[in-house]
Amino acid sequence: MRYRLSVRVEGELHLDSPITVQDKKVIYEFIPGKNGFLKQIAVSSKIDASKAVHSLKRDESSDLFKLTIGGDKEVHDNLIRKLQSLESQMSIGTDGALAKVFWENPVVEYITESEEDAKDFLVTKSSIPRFPPFPCPETKLSPDRLQNLVSRLATFEDLDLPIAFWREGLNEMRGQRFISAFYNFYYVIEGFCAKGKSSKKSVLNEFNKSAALKRAVTFALEKALESQSHKDPLRKMFGLVNTELNTEGALEFLYEIRGMLHHISFETTREQGTPFNQQDFASLAVFSQAVARALLEEKAKELKEAKDL
Repeated sequence: MRYRLSVRVEGELHLDSPITVQDKKVIYEFIPGKNGFLKQIAVSSKIDASKAVHSLKRDESSDLFKLTIGGDKEVHDNLIRKLQSLESQMSIGTDGALAKVFWENPVVEYITESEEDAKDFLVTKSSIPRFPPFPCPETKLSPDRLQNLVSRLATFEDLDLPIAFWREGLNEMRGQRFISAFYNFYYVIEGFCAKGKSSKKSVLNEFNKSAALKRAVTFALEKALESQSHKDPLRKMFGLVNTELNTEGALEFLYEIRGMLHHISFETTREQGTPFNQQDFASLAVFSQAVARALLEEKAKELKEAKDL
């Protein structure tokens, strides 16, 4: 049995027909679209069929059926790493004609090679996002809503630039670039609350003087810690920079984690932010987005109150 991951490709790479290349135990497939450009890459390797068995069981408490899809994490992670390596090497090997290999969300396939392999399989293909989705919400526009938006332009003009950073951060999250998303949200925080300072002592002094920032951080931290999916990753990240998991510690955390993610060493084994581990910083992006949004709302309230005077 073979375990196969197929992913979408973005770039300007001409390919007339499918090409298959084998390197040791891994098979690489390069598949063109109808337009004659590379559209898809697949990688596959052997997997122990016993680890890939699927099961369908009834949950007696809810009377619902639960489908469990088997797999081998070591094989999966190795194939993801092959796709990451291929993305880097093809990019520089084609002078940048390869823009992106979407290894974050592969389609998983089990290629059965015998009747014995196939007998326990209820599902042979599945697609489970590796990262949490952050979809763009649908919103209905009406004449009244648009009139209200236009009438607010002058009142909230001073927020155009910080909102632009916040919007870019959301776009980065939707593209699953969580480190870049954090940078954009941090710019909102820094722009409002650091008062042009850059040294740690000066920035933290300004952060601690900002009642609005403390309220925003307290709100965002409480919301994040209520979520099981964000609580443990945030605890880990606070530990990376040796800060306490509270409001005062979060102020220092924001400064320290920004510094940590802004630098890289190819010789260290310590944890760093890279294009390959964006998912590790999804909770950081969620937390910093909530802080930035709360600050923007406070500033909007201040501008409205000033206009109404």
